[in-house]
Amino acid sequence: SVLSIITVIQLAFGLTIVKIISSQKNKDNVNNFIKWVFWWSIWIGGIAGIVLLILSPIIAKFLNINQSSSIFLLSPLIFFLTLSYNGRSILQGLLKFKKYVASFIVEIIAKLALTLIFVALGYAVFGAMVAVLISVIVGFVVIYFSLTEYLTGQKRKRPKIGPIIKYSSAVFIQGLALTS
Repeated sequence: SVLSIITVIQLAFGLTIVKIISSQKNKDNVNNFIKWVFWWSIWIGGIAGIVLLILSPIIAKFLNINQSSSIFLLSPLIFFLTLSYNGRSILQGLLKFKKYVASFIVEIIAKLALTLIFVALGYAVFGAMVAVLISVIVGFVVIYFSLTEYLTGQKRKRPKIGPIIKYSSAVFIQGLALTS
């Protein structure tokens, strides 16, 4: 359920990223925006991961989870999911659909294969969580290498935040209404 909440928030920002990149005509502005999105993703994912790490013992106790170490894996999972979601939104905005789909396929195959292996080895829930984490990291690696040409060089002036928040808030409300 924690991931569902984050997914609704990510939906809003993801669609905003797609809209801004796909409507931008200047390649330099697109490259700069992509660098800023990755920068913001690192910070947002890092902060969310740290907060979740701090709350992990409370969540494990509240949910009465026997393998509480699996809850601690949510922290790096949130970090890499944030980077992956935003990276996929960038790929969509750039109309790089083959790379977008490739990242999903690699992640899904890794998730399925690793989950089956770890559960068969007796790691139960912890094994499934490790499989999900590894697969998300593998998917992120595909995304990162797909975007390296856009991530090189210095960030320039920060894009205006107002239009980003304005568009994201409308999409967030719509996403929240659909999932409640």
